Amino acid sequence: MIVLIYAFIAANGVSQEDLGYLFQNNASQYNWRDVIPKGKIKRYKESHFFYDQSQGQYIPGSITSREFDTNRQLVRERERYSNFKRWTNFYYNSPGQIKIIDDIDTIGNVGKREYYKYDNLGRVIRWEDFFPDTISGKGKDIIKYEGNEKITFSARLYTDTNMFPVDTTKYDSRGRWVERDRYSSGGLNDRIFVEYNDVGNIISCKVFGDGYQKCGWRFKCDDKGNITEEIQDSIADPFRYYLDGFHPGRVQFIYKYDKNENWTEKQEIDNGIPYSMSRREIEYY
Repeated sequence: MIVLIYAFIAANGVSQEDLGYLFQNNASQYNWRDVIPKGKIKRYKESHFFYDQSQGQYIPGSITSREFDTNRQLVRERERYSNFKRWTNFYYNSPGQIKIIDDIDTIGNVGKREYYKYDNLGRVIRWEDFFPDTISGKGKDIIKYEGNEKITFSARLYTDTNMFPVDTTKYDSRGRWVERDRYSSGGLNDRIFVEYNDVGNIISCKVFGDGYQKCGWRFKCDDKGNITEEIQDSIADPFRYYLDGFHPGRVQFIYKYDKNENWTEKQEIDNGIPYSMSRREIEYY
């Protein structure tokens, strides 16, 4: 499925939506608007299955467990595969302000630690990561705010030399990001535009680079805000080539809900073919 983490970033501070963006290189592959259930959530376990066409059945994949405090803040995440497991701990300065994130490896040691700092308005302005076993893994990101724009700069080895912008993000009056320029050390990579409808659901996302539209999607959502259909309408989409070459793709999502309107089962169907399924066991306070 297409990873849509970047579509739900809040303008200020580190909200749960920001966590989805910050963890885009971790194993959390879904946007946090979808992942965090409604209500007084205490914990849940999410089991993932992938459809094996040769066997005509779903095959177990990873299992992810997440625990939350009474402020709906994520405090622990555990992931388990057939031959791999890890967990992540989250520590806060105050509600809504993450302080430290520890990634714990399979033998219980801290494999990576991230630190966060804020300005007097409560907006995150800096985060640093540290890998205890390697100097080359050290780094930091610095964030600056200019009007309705948030600019992120990145550097390795904790130095301010050779810093380059990671992205520049523009927000609308409701704090949703609508435009993002993504950079690398070589310059601008691409520009992303996101559109929403009147109730706040995403309806389109387009990515431009090298003078043409690289990829784009249109979306439909149900009355609970979950995406039910994702249509890829660009012929240069690197995420979908494995399905049917570089032709447009259509992904559908089918949900089952509990009494709190949180989904407990989600099926993904890619171009009419079953692809994956996720099931949740949810516990509330």
